[in-house]
Amino acid sequence: MQLKGDCMPEKTYTCIGFLFGYFNWSDPEDYFDFQHKIWPTIELKSDLKGGVLPPGMLMRAPDGKAMIVMGKHLLPLTRELLDQIAAANS
Repeated sequence: MQLKGDCMPEKTYTCIGFLFGYFNWSDPEDYFDFQHKIWPTIELKSDLKGGVLPPGMLMRAPDGKAMIVMGKHLLPLTRELLDQIAAANS
């Protein structure tokens, strides 16, 4: 039973690592500013829209799935996507 005034926990995304060697980023040291950072969903959407997240950053979604930052998008990390990234860089 949910009482009036109860609030749901905010869904968050967590940086879990980086996929190096396939993406250009101005300063590789900037990646470590994001290591283990946690984003509320609304903040993550804003950062993606602003293009401030480094490409290749790996994130854990609220549902536990692995995701990857690609430009201004957050995509599910799948074998097919990894194969496409590798093929584009070979």
